[in-house]
Amino acid sequence: MKKDAAVVGIILAVLIGFAAGIIVKWPPRPAAQAGEGLTFPVKGAKNALITIYEISDFQCPYCARASLETLPKVREIYGDKVNIQFRHNPLSFHKLALPAAKATVAAHFQGRFWEMHDLIFRNARSLSPDKFVTFAGQLGLDTDRFQWDMNDPRVEAFVKADQAASASLGIRGTPMFIINGLVIRGAQPVEKFQEVIDAELKKAEEALAGGTPIEKLAETLSRQNGATDNFVKYFINGEQFGGTPAGAESKKKAVANQ
Repeated sequence: MKKDAAVVGIILAVLIGFAAGIIVKWPPRPAAQAGEGLTFPVKGAKNALITIYEISDFQCPYCARASLETLPKVREIYGDKVNIQFRHNPLSFHKLALPAAKATVAAHFQGRFWEMHDLIFRNARSLSPDKFVTFAGQLGLDTDRFQWDMNDPRVEAFVKADQAASASLGIRGTPMFIINGLVIRGAQPVEKFQEVIDAELKKAEEALAGGTPIEKLAETLSRQNGATDNFVKYFINGEQFGGTPAGAESKKKAVANQ
């Protein structure tokens, strides 16, 4: 009997020690609502006059082309006048799109979203679950922390809320880009972006000269272009999507098509 009790005691001690090791090594995030504390990655000046919302899937070849080729050219042309905000839309028929999205969020916690974004897009044809950890190691990330974050249900909830925000605008495919409520659909050439951006920059300068505060500029121009409350709420104001849009609302034209 004493022997059995001793064995049980040893087992309990091992389990407690193992659990304590995990707690020390991978401290859980404080209890919070899904997505709280997560941020949308932005590339470029924070005070840019124009924000391009990039809505992408990491297994979409057209998304890769737009992200790695077209958007860098746009930033070269416009400099600090334009920034890019990334939004997730992992499509259900791309089996590794959701894990890839979670990998970029986990990298974002360690300040390396865009580096992980580029690595995944460049290797989109040869992705596997193990590759994400390999990429994290290549980027010098804490891989234990990275794996913990990737598997945190709040990270997946954040990605899916991001996807739902786009769906609330009637946007379901990829790649999609929104500039002041105007949608550019698909992998369009740089000239298409220039056409939209040039027009919006002119309106932005006129609005600022007319007294529109810069913090209200994006909303003012977006509403002029026909954008509705969902775009302002979930994109410009950056609120997390909190539910499924009503049937009638989802059929409304949420953004103006360009």
